[in-house]
Amino acid sequence: MKRLFVAFVAVGLIAALAAPSFAAELRGDGALKLKHIITTEYASGQLLPTKQIATKRLTTMRANPRFQFIANEYAGFVWTGEIDVDWGDSSYTDNRGGGGAIAADTVNLENKNLYLHFSIPETPVSFRGGITGVSIVDNFILGTDIVGMRVLVDLGDTRINVDWLRLWDTDENSIVDDTDFWHISGSHKFGKTAQIGGFFAYLKDGSGHSAGSGILQGAGNNNVAWLSRSAGLDTATRKELLPATATYDGDLFYLGVQGNAMLGPVKLDGWAFYNFGEYEITNKVISDVDVAGFAATLRGSTQVKDIGLSLQALYGSGSDKDDEFTYITGEAYQLAGAFYYRTGMMILMQDGDDINNSSALVYNASNIWENRTLGLIGVFAGATAKLPMNLSGQVGLGGIWSAEDRVANGETEMGYEINGKLTYQVAPNATIALNGAYAIVGDFYQVSESDAKDYNAASAAKANDNIRGTLSANKDPDDVYYTSLVFRVAM
Repeated sequence: MKRLFVAFVAVGLIAALAAPSFAAELRGDGALKLKHIITTEYASGQLLPTKQIATKRLTTMRANPRFQFIANEYAGFVWTGEIDVDWGDSSYTDNRGGGGAIAADTVNLENKNLYLHFSIPETPVSFRGGITGVSIVDNFILGTDIVGMRVLVDLGDTRINVDWLRLWDTDENSIVDDTDFWHISGSHKFGKTAQIGGFFAYLKDGSGHSAGSGILQGAGNNNVAWLSRSAGLDTATRKELLPATATYDGDLFYLGVQGNAMLGPVKLDGWAFYNFGEYEITNKVISDVDVAGFAATLRGSTQVKDIGLSLQALYGSGSDKDDEFTYITGEAYQLAGAFYYRTGMMILMQDGDDINNSSALVYNASNIWENRTLGLIGVFAGATAKLPMNLSGQVGLGGIWSAEDRVANGETEMGYEINGKLTYQVAPNATIALNGAYAIVGDFYQVSESDAKDYNAASAAKANDNIRGTLSANKDPDDVYYTSLVFRVAM
């Protein structure tokens, strides 16, 4: 028996000495949230308040399992899934979020992230390639999961990031019909109180080489393309600035700065960028479409004992011409392609806690109405506080206006919101939250019979008009409310 024991010990020592210094490893984590919602918001996209908005009640849930496969200390890959389920939704279909009805069997598992990563030994360079989350200026330009390659050079106080992102590939047999986004950014820390950086990006949109195939035209390739986010009482208002008969080639450029700094007890952070370029109309059915837009934000935050306070101003330029875009964001290419939710609003702008049910008064930051990009002006304030009995509270206030007058009625006042959240910490990594928001809509949504008549007459009188549609009157629209009860477990 002793000989057998000695033999086992000897074999074990030999195996330990022969083993690599860093063994392969699998790690798992993730989160699941369950929401019961009562609201007058739409299911998705830009919200148009009307008179006697119907109230809806729904229950939805989202799980994000995440597995990290670590090959060694330098390399590995990550998979993150997303499982959305709307309770009572159809079974035995391939609908996103399906599988919530009786039997509950369907295809509802999505690949949210799938990327490999490695760092080059003895250098500050690391690489990531595959489906990965991308955030450019707080998700304002891009904020979603995109296929691409990212190179990071980490020099301590100085960081440089280079991205190549593939937004679209219309036909894999061609190399001139794709949409690519190149991005380079750098930042430098100045002590412990400031960080300043800048970025440059180039968007090459070759997807419009074949008539009717371009992403912005929404001709079968993407049913949530550019102007499908332009809400209206009549579906005829949802038409394209780039008509389906046009072929085009787009070259767009972004130049911006971003940073943060401590000013006494107040942390300031913000960014600004200028977007310019054009969509050249190669078959000349309309004039070339120019792009020229500017956006910026500044946010201040501070902590007073257990209370956190913040104040943010946001501006995005609008267009005063029918045939011109302002800045172009990822929303032009995919619904929620630029999911900007840092305002803390639940109705005025996108709510970062949304699942399938996601809408806002300004869902697309370009804010398109009557085929014109109006831009936005917003002011948002928030407060958070720790409360007794494992409770915490949050309150938000906001107002939003279009930067340019609405064509239909000359108005800019879109609405004001008050919201709140009460969260109970059940246990570590487990919470229950009660959310509520109420938005008072402004005169922007008031369209009289005479306004609609004048607009429609002007549209009909315009020769070869292919970018405007019929507008209906909208008198005395209701305010909008949103409530939800959210259960969450995260690892």
